[in-house]
Order: sequence, then structure tokens, then C-alpha cells
Amino acid sequence: MSEARPVAPGTAALPAGRPAAPGRVRARRPLDAAAAYLARGWSVIPLAAREKRPLVRWEPFQHRLPAPAELAAWRARWPVVPS
Repeated sequence: MSEARPVAPGTAALPAGRPAAPGRVRARRPLDAAAAYLARGWSVIPLAAREKRPLVRWEPFQHRLPAPAELAAWRARWPVVPS
């Protein structure tokens, strides 16, 4: 296994291997689903509504998890639009 790379304060490095995640995430709101994914060690980023286009630079989040402050800022900037 490789060692974790240093990350910015308030963020977490992604685990060397993807953790096993039995079961499905069942959430009524996208923000709840994002929190559940983060709890499993999966990185999340905001996407354009009904598209797969990222609203932030996605490359850094291949190496680290977003900080709670980043999630809050994304939520404030791009409120969830009901589908």
C-alpha cells in the first residue's frame, strides 16, 4: 500500500484502497447522500443539474476528501434543485 499524501488542514486524504461499502445509500436529499458517501470515504463534488459536468475543479478531489467548509460553501453557492 502507498502512504497517504499530505493534505490541506481540515481535509482528509483518500484511503489507499476504496473501502468496501455494503448496502446502498438511501437518502431523500442529495446533501444527505453526499454526507453518507463522505462517511464511507468516497469523495464528492457538485455537478451541474441533470449533467455530469463538475462545478468545481475535480482533480484535487481524486486525492482528498472535501472539507466540511467546502461542502457548506458549495451548498450555499449551488442550492439543490429538485428533479
